[in-house]
Amino acid sequence: MLFEEENNQENEKERMNPEEVYVPEPSKTQLEVRHALYQLCWDDNRFEGPGLELRTGRCSHDIHFLGLNGEKIAYEIDGKDHNWNDDKKRDYFLRLKFGWTVFRVDIIDVDAFGFKKIAEMIHCHLLNELGIESGIVIPGIISNTLKINKRHLH
Repeated sequence: MLFEEENNQENEKERMNPEEVYVPEPSKTQLEVRHALYQLCWDDNRFEGPGLELRTGRCSHDIHFLGLNGEKIAYEIDGKDHNWNDDKKRDYFLRLKFGWTVFRVDIIDVDAFGFKKIAEMIHCHLLNELGIESGIVIPGIISNTLKINKRHLH
């Protein structure tokens, strides 16, 4: 209930001062991954995206895609400052209230694999999620807090 009260208070603030809603500047990592995704997706008409920093309610998506059948899929790149329990509440709120499915990629994996490889993994994962293609997705790199995670990142 506390989470719902906080949401109501945040939504009230946004209605009162919509021009003061904070949308963060994308990080260098987000920009690099999005650029690599754009290079993979620029002529793909099976979905819209990749978009960057879309505001949804009181939240902002790092990278997002819209499926042609109404699917809403976001990918968050989580740095050291992310709290898994807070992310789980946020993802649940976005799913319940706005219909978004949120997946997470840890910055450690971006550093380990590089921007282009992570972009390829996200692209393959996205095509799987949209039911367009089936391919091999490396377990544990892209996670969802609303399902049982293959690893606890933080």
